[in-house]
Amino acid sequence: MTKREAILAAAIREFADNSYDAASINRIIKASGTSKGTFYHYFADKMALYMAIVDDLVQIKQTYFAQMQKLLDNKETNIFVLLKEQARAGTRFMHDNPELYRFGLRFARETGPVKDVFAERFMPDLQTAFQQIVASGIANLDLADRFPPDFVIRLIGFTMMHYDEILIDRQSDPTPEQIEERLDLLFDFLQRGLGEGDA
Repeated sequence: MTKREAILAAAIREFADNSYDAASINRIIKASGTSKGTFYHYFADKMALYMAIVDDLVQIKQTYFAQMQKLLDNKETNIFVLLKEQARAGTRFMHDNPELYRFGLRFARETGPVKDVFAERFMPDLQTAFQQIVASGIANLDLADRFPPDFVIRLIGFTMMHYDEILIDRQSDPTPEQIEERLDLLFDFLQRGLGEGDA
């Protein structure tokens, strides 16, 4: 393990156990067995370190969501099947990366600057992805035409970006299986509300 990897591993644990504001660079340095000089060689500050973890998390998750792109390319794939597959890919990610999963649960509870930086860096690409999904759903007649496409994009985008506020209890951390079950319920609800005909 390189020194940078040791810092990142220690930081994932620190940020999983503490809010961004409460997390300590000094504890991260101590846990990683490095020095302040080494830390600042790789990371300008705590935010740069945090976003490096988020970047890694996004890159790893993209490998899990590669199957979703294949489903999206298949014109016969129902939009709600696609969204459920995304949830299942997320569940597989959680099983395979328990420390990053804990980090992600803590990140879901964050407010303030880390969420602002995340939105600035990642929301444009996520918005484009949601537009592509909704366009596919409209083309396949999965979505009822009684709602304007912009409304559906905003609703699905908001739901996918804020599902933690619907599904994750603030008092206890759900298991990956519990999250998958709750996501299934959420997508069934969306399908009945937005879908064409009976679900």
